[in-house]
Amino acid sequence: MVLIARLPLLILPLRRQAENREESGVSRKRREVTIETERVLVVSRRNSSPVLWCERCAREVTMLTVDEAAMMARSTSRVIFRLAEAGRLHFVETQEGRLLICSNSLEQGGRVDKAK
Repeated sequence: MVLIARLPLLILPLRRQAENREESGVSRKRREVTIETERVLVVSRRNSSPVLWCERCAREVTMLTVDEAAMMARSTSRVIFRLAEAGRLHFVETQEGRLLICSNSLEQGGRVDKAK
């Protein structure tokens, strides 16, 4: 019997708090905010990208540095190196040892969306 007598005393303050919230017009609402962004990439250099002969395309094409190719493909330099090693990207090595990627192969077969 004592337990039943105390139970309304515990519920009464909670009920009053709920009533006060309703009277003051305060209600809880959940809002979901979606933010959409768009990215525009402009690659600009003082010197234009070199136009060199690509053996596999059998024509002159614009060559890109590994970093430029990674930015264009929205990927990383590591992925570009792996695709070049796997033969999915055409490339030439300069006398200094720098790797230049054929822009034609990047546009056609070297899409890196699924490559890891």
